[in-house]
Amino acid sequence: MPNRKQFILFSLGLVFLVFLGLFIYQTFLSPEAISNREDQEKLEMVMENLERYEEARRSDTYGGETPQETLDLFIEALEKGDVELASRYFSLDSVLTRKEWKEEISEKKQEILQSLKKATPVKDQEIKTNTFWFFFPRENTQDLLEMTYNEYSRIWKIEGM
Repeated sequence: MPNRKQFILFSLGLVFLVFLGLFIYQTFLSPEAISNREDQEKLEMVMENLERYEEARRSDTYGGETPQETLDLFIEALEKGDVELASRYFSLDSVLTRKEWKEEISEKKQEILQSLKKATPVKDQEIKTNTFWFFFPRENTQDLLEMTYNEYSRIWKIEGM
């Protein structure tokens, strides 16, 4: 028959193992712990993507110090037939990707060029904001060219037209 000291040590060891098991379950194996780890991984991925996005915006040097300068650079690239360069004047935030803009520009280069040469700034807007608009003629109507300021590289980009 085991003595009292062995019984107490066995009981303490058993209690320790139960608490260790509960700790491991709660920390690593429970649905809540798994969900927390997944959430942490998603947050880290979002933060990495945000850092890459900000770095891409900081290194984006295609554009001018004013909306008009960016528009002029864009028109100049189109006149030279350099669709690749022209597509680089579009913002990384625009609805279309640069590849889609490149395809759009390639298809309608002359139409876009002729319309944007006649672009005029929308009246009564302040350049102090991060958005600037130009009117330009398009198929019996007037359309808008939106410019946005990239605060990371301090240049104006084409957001959409």
